[in-house]
Amino acid sequence: MLALIYASIGIIIYVSLRFEWRMGLSSVLALLHDVFIIVAIFSLFRIEVDLTFIAAV
Repeated sequence: MLALIYASIGIIIYVSLRFEWRMGLSSVLALLHDVFIIVAIFSLFRIEVDLTFIAAV
């Protein structure tokens, strides 16, 4: 979980320097939203989580 927080902060900082801070924040929120939806679908249908799933997410 700590790595996810550090990666999110790094993405926000990079996109903020490259574009604007609002774009960095919205891009991280969109990425986290996508991950949460995929994890919710996997848990709803009780699909096994393996190394392929972890690498894809």
